[in-house]
Amino acid sequence: MNPLVINENEKILIIAPHPDDECIGVGGLLSQYASQCDVWLLTNGCRGSSQYEISQLNDIRKAEFLREMRMLNPNEFRIFDFEDATLSNHEECLDEEDLSVYNKIFVTNKCDRHADHRSAFRIVKHALSRQQLQVDLYQYEIGQPLQQATHYLDISQTVEQKRQLICCHESQLQEFDYCKLAMSLNAYRSVFLQLRGGYAEAYCKEDIDYMDMQQMLFLDKRIQRQNLAIEIYEKWIISGFNGFSIEKKLLDMGVSTLAIYGYGKLGRLFKRYLAGHGEVRLLYIIDERAESLQSEGVPLVSPKKMLERVDLLVITVLEECETIRCSMHQKGFYNIIDLKQLLEDK
Repeated sequence: MNPLVINENEKILIIAPHPDDECIGVGGLLSQYASQCDVWLLTNGCRGSSQYEISQLNDIRKAEFLREMRMLNPNEFRIFDFEDATLSNHEECLDEEDLSVYNKIFVTNKCDRHADHRSAFRIVKHALSRQQLQVDLYQYEIGQPLQQATHYLDISQTVEQKRQLICCHESQLQEFDYCKLAMSLNAYRSVFLQLRGGYAEAYCKEDIDYMDMQQMLFLDKRIQRQNLAIEIYEKWIISGFNGFSIEKKLLDMGVSTLAIYGYGKLGRLFKRYLAGHGEVRLLYIIDERAESLQSEGVPLVSPKKMLERVDLLVITVLEECETIRCSMHQKGFYNIIDLKQLLEDK
């Protein structure tokens, strides 16, 4: 592993998918080279805690990020404000940004467990490919070690500043000790490298060969769909144990007739649930593949058809929820909810 060398005239860009990723991953680098660094925050982080409402957490995390930036005082910072967990829908969001002014760009690990972290890497790679730029692109580590780290930075002299930056994000520390995570990972790197100091950050320099982005995107979207489905299954089971009833919630909402959008695994499961709870009637199921699918007892229709009005439309295609919501609004459906929202006991 080679030491990271940053010259005094170099300009650095740090890409953070969520508020706090920048300080957990490269807080030491930022503390040492703040005046040379720009920080771009991509999402609002509104889904980063179960302790707060989404709208409330949005404001809290923005305030925490601004507090960190005041403490850090980088050359510049920007907030793009995309909704948390939606970066895969914004693959081209940096294509028109001028990245040629930067000598080094740091972004999250392309193999990270978090979908937004993987998407952030693809976003940067896509923009560099579009602009045909050759810059030094580095991945940084957050929740898991990089498998093939190529460079390191001794942060022993600035580790306390890094700790203070992470502590600005109090809402995140209530459920998980990200400060301990970062310090432990940085201490491990230092021991592995046999440094005199006690802490080091590690990075992986990426070859700019512009790999097959379409294949990466396809695989990541598939993983994202699977993760969303698992989240719904868990929420459904836990809510049932806690005595929550979807049917009661629907009746409390004044719903007597509804339609489902999407006849995948979640759509089929929701149909079976409704079949056993007769007070709310399922009139039809909407799916773009209607002509090639079969549904017993309930009509399966294309979204292009004229559709009978219902009290509520429930979307089960969660990864395309906002696109579907907009298209169905245009067709006159205004009372729309997705399955994840429906399972919230509120």
